[in-house]
Amino acid sequence: MNEMTVRPLKVLLLGAVSFILCSFTLVFGAIPLHAWRVVYGRRSFFIGTFSMSIAAIAFGAYSLGAVFASFSLLVGLFNEFDENKERSFWVSGLWALLITLFTVFSGLKIWALQKGVTVFKLFEEPIETFVTQFQSMNPKTPIQAEELLSQLPSGLVLLFVVALTFALLLEKKILTVFQISEKIKSRANAFLDFRLPDAFIWLFLFSLLAAFLKVEAPLLKQVGVNVLNVLAFAYFLQGMAVISQFFNYQNFSPFWRVFSYFFLVLQLFVFVCGIGVVDFWVDFRSKMKLDKNGNKIKNNEKGGLS
Repeated sequence: MNEMTVRPLKVLLLGAVSFILCSFTLVFGAIPLHAWRVVYGRRSFFIGTFSMSIAAIAFGAYSLGAVFASFSLLVGLFNEFDENKERSFWVSGLWALLITLFTVFSGLKIWALQKGVTVFKLFEEPIETFVTQFQSMNPKTPIQAEELLSQLPSGLVLLFVVALTFALLLEKKILTVFQISEKIKSRANAFLDFRLPDAFIWLFLFSLLAAFLKVEAPLLKQVGVNVLNVLAFAYFLQGMAVISQFFNYQNFSPFWRVFSYFFLVLQLFVFVCGIGVVDFWVDFRSKMKLDKNGNKIKNNEKGGLS
């Protein structure tokens, strides 16, 4: 096939896969969406995703259309900001996240007003259904629908953060899967330098105290839990950055890296988060520096630690 034929077919394929992934996994739908925007440009991306969202809503799949539109907006905004070289990688992500969240919460508020209920009430029935199904499969694991509902704000924030994280970490892999030869600069290395501003450690400690302190202040507890959820994931990313630097420093093989990542993500979330928090005081990566050729920089060498 020539390029004129292959291009629209791959756009359709990326769109279909992203829509399906949004339907079943939510966050993974952002991966092919990001590839679509990077390779085929803003015009194809925004016209295509807007049309697919409207079509889903027209056929009665209101929630799916809204979800797909939300992730499309997030990915589209990130790339718009990121193409402006005056902004850093992280600032682009933050602006995209804030605008997407504002849009989503505004849409939910309008929907709730039309129904004459609160935003939290919109999610009460599906969350209660989920809790009932979960407890039927795991009767020994206590979980309350009210607690999950109170954490809805941080849940939505993390949903978009995780989606964008996967999209950026796997952007080169998805191009390989779809046999797209576009050359792009991988963003995965940017995560090796991820570090929260120092002031966030005190916000993390405050949220930890507010979330678990036994006081009669339900609003303070709710705010604390939601802030804690977001910052815990952020420090998890910082901990993973430290571990990734350690793997590079010790020259781990690809097999052991993949195996370790799966184990750490699925089994040791709190441990990795703790590494990220302790990194504020210890600065692990300063002790694991590599030169441009990937060789270790010893402490007594120039450029090492004094």
